[in-house]
Amino acid sequence: MRKGSEKVIPAIVLKYYKTPKKNDSSMPFFKCAWCLELRNRTGGGFIDNKGKTQQICETCAIWQYREDNNFKTIDAAEARRRRIFDVGYLFNESVLDIYLNKQSIANFYYCQNADDVFIKASQLYNDLFSKEDKIRLEDMWSQKDIESEINKRLLSVDLDRFFSDL
Repeated sequence: MRKGSEKVIPAIVLKYYKTPKKNDSSMPFFKCAWCLELRNRTGGGFIDNKGKTQQICETCAIWQYREDNNFKTIDAAEARRRRIFDVGYLFNESVLDIYLNKQSIANFYYCQNADDVFIKASQLYNDLFSKEDKIRLEDMWSQKDIESEINKRLLSVDLDRFFSDL
């Protein structure tokens, strides 16, 4: 899909992770330090010149990402920025699927310790993939190609040992 003259990378489809809806009242609201709007989806944070932690909303974070990375369109910047998070989430979901299979758990909703698996999987992702590897995965167009690379890397891990303390 093209927006302007810039390709917009396709979204990754996740099974378990869900993005909170904008203005979801169950999420805490904060005032964005840049646009000063009340928002419930944080996009990042920074320490101001007084040493105080400030939050910015997702919209402002995307605009900043666009500027910092020389994207022509917001759509392309938003899609590429989303990939930074979603590739890691995809890795975690792959690990969880293996765990569910090994434990003979038929459905994610019956997994009592899914959060523990996700936390442990996040560390494994950081151990198995360098910053350059992650960027390479994030830049891949096809989700199937990303999944293939993840699965190849997971073959090098003794997952029975990895899951032993869960």
